[in-house]
Amino acid sequence: MINFTNIAKVEFEKVLAKSIEHQNSDVIEASDIIKNMALISFTRFAKSSSLYFSLGHVLSTSITGLHILHAMRCRDGLVRPAQIINLMASVLFCN
Repeated sequence: MINFTNIAKVEFEKVLAKSIEHQNSDVIEASDIIKNMALISFTRFAKSSSLYFSLGHVLSTSITGLHILHAMRCRDGLVRPAQIINLMASVLFCN
């Protein structure tokens, strides 16, 4: 059986690695927290019977959130770990 949650996790982590590359250790630690949050969210929505809030929807919105983080980093030079965690928590759990 195909485990779509792990596939989503791998795709998310690829984009995450590009979004936070070359940043300080606090941001790297925040990325570990985001990876765990994403896995929780993906698992929760993979079990959902909702037509709108599906695993595919959460994956696409989370990747959009990572692109927003990347744009913030390009604009400002650095994104604070608290900003990263707050933005991704809202994208992963409040969309």
